[in-house]
Amino acid sequence: MAHLGGADGFDLVRRILNEAPKHLNKGGSLLCEVGTGGEILEAEFPDLNFMWLDAEEAEGEVFFLKF
Repeated sequence: MAHLGGADGFDLVRRILNEAPKHLNKGGSLLCEVGTGGEILEAEFPDLNFMWLDAEEAEGEVFFLKF
């Protein structure tokens, strides 16, 4: 089951990334599974240092960010 994420599937993720600093302590972290298409997020948020993580059955579908 997936959320309704707009045309490219990332509307909710964009909202999370834009609002995360308001909800996290300085130095806080965010872990988020997005599936494929991470290059879209990297292009839209060039100032964020995405660390892409691999899982047992997927590569680069989860990111970790430190704020």
